[in-house]
Amino acid sequence: MGFDLLGALGKALSLLSILAATTATKVDDEIVSLLQAIHDSPKLLEWFERKLADDKAGVLSVESSPPEALVEEIRLRDVPWDKLVAALPTLIAIAKLFGG
Repeated sequence: MGFDLLGALGKALSLLSILAATTATKVDDEIVSLLQAIHDSPKLLEWFERKLADDKAGVLSVESSPPEALVEEIRLRDVPWDKLVAALPTLIAIAKLFGG
């Protein structure tokens, strides 16, 4: 990918967690929660790395339901798939920003 995605997500979480805690907006809390899930889950991280590569190649597509390999991970981590899909452009932008 060319940069340390896990490190970029860690940096983003450090800053965004502080900012989200100081606002009453639920959207930023959801973004932090989704970033944390991606950061903490090797399976979600791998999926997200593919989405970043797809975005870079200009061929980003998103599944309407989680891929079979992620179903159990999504359930265990209580990640709302619809919110993850809706937030994907924002999550990608954050990863790019913090990834350099």
